[in-house]
This record gives sequence, C-alpha cells and structure tokens, in this order.
Amino acid sequence: QNDKNLPDEIARTIRNTRSILRDQRVWRFSFDFGFAPDTNINGATNAETIDINFGPIKLPLTLNDEARQTSGIGQTAGFSGGVRLKANDKLAFLFDADSKIINYKGKAADDIVTQLAIGPELRIARYASVSVQAVGQQRWYGGRLATREYGGRLGLQSALSEGQRIGVEIDARKTESKFSDAYSGWQLGGNVTYEHLIGKSMIASASVFSRRDWLNAKAFSSFSYGVNIGIGGELPFGFNAGVSGSISRSSFDEPLLIYSTEKRKDWRMHGRAYVGSRQIKFLGFSPSIDYNYSRVDSNYSLYEMNRHRVNFKFAKYF
Repeated sequence: QNDKNLPDEIARTIRNTRSILRDQRVWRFSFDFGFAPDTNINGATNAETIDINFGPIKLPLTLNDEARQTSGIGQTAGFSGGVRLKANDKLAFLFDADSKIINYKGKAADDIVTQLAIGPELRIARYASVSVQAVGQQRWYGGRLATREYGGRLGLQSALSEGQRIGVEIDARKTESKFSDAYSGWQLGGNVTYEHLIGKSMIASASVFSRRDWLNAKAFSSFSYGVNIGIGGELPFGFNAGVSGSISRSSFDEPLLIYSTEKRKDWRMHGRAYVGSRQIKFLGFSPSIDYNYSRVDSNYSLYEMNRHRVNFKFAKYF
C-alpha cells in the first residue's frame, strides 16, 4: 500500500481489501503474565525529611520507611479484549475490556485496574470514523477498593493520506475516591495524535494531551498538559521494538498549607523502551521485555520521585 510506484487501480484495490479485512474482524483478545523488578513500587519520594509549616515556623519531619521509596519485584498479569459488531456498512457497536494486575510481597502496593467501554462507532467517510463510548473503571490499591470512575469518551480517527493518520479523543468522567472524599470529583482529558508510517513496518507518532481535574479539595485539583513522541514497529527475524517518551507540566489550584504557601507545580517525565517477538513461542506465549522510567520534579519535596521498572512477560494474542 505504501509503494508510491503502484498504479492507482492496484493501490485502490489494496486499500479497499485492507478496509474489508479490518471490518470483518469481529473480536480481539490478548493475555499476558510475567514479573517486574521495580525500584519504587509505592511511587514515593526518596527524601529522608520534609518541612512542615507550623504557622510562621517550619519544622523538619522525618519520614518513616512506609512513606519513602521502596523497591521490590512484582508478579504481573493483564488482558485486553474487544468485540466489534457491525449493524450495517456505516454503523458498528464496540465492546472493550482491559485489566492490569500487579502483586508485590504483602498488600501495601498491590495494584489492580479494570476498565470497560461500550458504545457505537459511525463511519463518516471511507477512511474516517467517530465513536462514542460509556466508560467505567475501578481500581484496587493496597488490597482495598481505591477509586471508581464512570463517564464517557468521544473518539475520531481519520486517514489523511498514504501512511498517515490522525486521531482525536476526549474523555470525561466522575471519580469517587474510597480513601478520602477530598480526591473525589470530575476529570476532563483530551489528546490529538498523529501517526506516520516510515518505510514498510515502522510507525512514528506524536501527540499533545491535556487534563483538568476538578476535585473536592482545590489543593488536589490541577491542570496538566504535555507532549508524547514515539517510534516502533516490526524488525527483521520476527522481532518488534519501540521507544517513546513524554513530558508534561502540572499546576495545582491551591497550596497545601501544611507543606508550603506556594501552589504545587510538577514536571513529569516518562520514557519507555520495549522489544519482543511473536516468532518465538513458549507454550504458545510470546516473550517481551519492557523498560519504563518515570520521574517527577516538584516544588514539594514530598512528591518528588524517580522510578525504574523492567517487565519481563509472556503474551498470547488471539
């Protein structure tokens, strides 16, 4: 399809055939499991002390081990699945389900997230579609229900030209925190992503994103924005690999006066590199290695952190 020297009739036939094959695929499902060494399983600071405000006086507070960075090795599992049921040539109904599980020694940092999305997809042009889905998500952290979210998302996908595509997504949802009502409220997020095919098997992407949290406590309400770039695809001998990175800025509505009279502001960075193979099989599962690096630079020392995590996993695709 990406050969510029193809006659128009053949190129058009290939595009139409790929579109038919894509439309005929009714379902998808993948499952994976593995283990993940992690330098910061609780996403905490490595500072030994932080300053606490007592009126005009600042006093140092020594953090205990539970409040500081802790390393560990977790057992991971996850699944991703979806069903696309066509009503006619222009209308289909989407059902998506995803879950991620990570288990560490003890329960304090165990993390389970499950999300469901249901709604229609409407083809508005030959290579463009719009979808609307109701979304529900639950998260269990430390052995107890942490948050429940529900709302909706709107998506638009369109092919611009040969090997180029743009996508827009808007997500709005209500969050109910089970730890503290201060973290409950609304969030609105959006992103625009551009993808470009390089050669015959590599895809480069760039996106801009933003998110607004309106929570019951204004000190935890924030506005974030950032960019993400990446490249990945198929390599020789059946391997696939990729790298990506993002940087974002977060500003909070009001200060946490116990820590500072200044509003909290964070720089957040994330990098990822992965390599895997679907040609190599172990009991029907394909191996991969995924490295992630996260860092938060904040004017509140309690929220500064950095984290290295390597996920060795086996996955099966249906």
